[in-house]
Formats: sequence, structure tokens, C-alpha cells
Amino acid sequence: MAVVDPCIAFNSVGQPGLGVTYDFGTSPFTVVSNNNSVCAFWGCGSYTTSGNTLTGYEFSGVAK
Repeated sequence: MAVVDPCIAFNSVGQPGLGVTYDFGTSPFTVVSNNNSVCAFWGCGSYTTSGNTLTGYEFSGVAK
């Protein structure tokens, strides 16, 4: 059976000022939930996207 329309949860990706990048190859994605306005234990989270890559800076959220 094929996996259809999966979601990926991220927790504490990268650090403030030091990003970690995930490359989804040719698969487009959408961030559907994030902690951009919430500070967690290690700091306040943010992320950037470019094409099919996501870079997290203490990012927690869900991509689909």
C-alpha cells in the first residue's frame, strides 16, 4: 500500500543563528504548523524555505 499525503513533524531543528537544511529533492512541501512566534527551551524558532528546501533555526513544526 502506498503512503499518500504524509506529514513530517520536526522538533528543535537547528539553532538560533545556525540553521540546518532539509532538501526534499523534487517533492514540493508546505509548512502547515510552526513555532515562529513561540519561544521554546533552546530559543525562539524560525525557518526559511527556498524551492524544495527547508532551513530551520530552532524550528519546530509540521510540513506536508
